[in-house]
Amino acid sequence: MTDLSETEAAAGKGGNAVVRVVARVLFNQNWRQENPDADPEARKAAWAKARGDEVKKARKLVRALERAGVAMTLTPKAEETAGGQDSDD
Repeated sequence: MTDLSETEAAAGKGGNAVVRVVARVLFNQNWRQENPDADPEARKAAWAKARGDEVKKARKLVRALERAGVAMTLTPKAEETAGGQDSDD
């Protein structure tokens, strides 16, 4: 069993919620830029297909930021949306 960093412990679930939010936000930004006329259903289908790779990239990003001294935590509002709700932000 590995010890959680202070940041990961504060984020809960080993930082997985932060990683999910980062993955989703980055995916949505890239998707909108590359597919400005696509509908939400197409975006949801693309997310379902790309989710694993996007989460993997986000996990690497969050770990690199933590090593650089950046700490991220979720606010109560973000914790609600991290549970799988789709956001248009």
